[in-house]
Amino acid sequence: MEAAERLLDRGRAAAVLVGGADSYLDADTLEWLDSEERLHSENNIYGFCPGEGAAFILLAKHDEDAAMEI
Repeated sequence: MEAAERLLDRGRAAAVLVGGADSYLDADTLEWLDSEERLHSENNIYGFCPGEGAAFILLAKHDEDAAMEI
């Protein structure tokens, strides 16, 4: 977000999309969770169910003189 702010402040971009994703799609992590009996399975119904998530935000400078169209 700091890099996006710098781009906007320097006028190098009108808007910047910032985002990221998080995933447990890594074989070593899943194997470790399973070996520690932390992973949800038929034998461990209260275990962790790995998931994924993502978030993005569009940053732009507010310009009172310009109309913004979406």
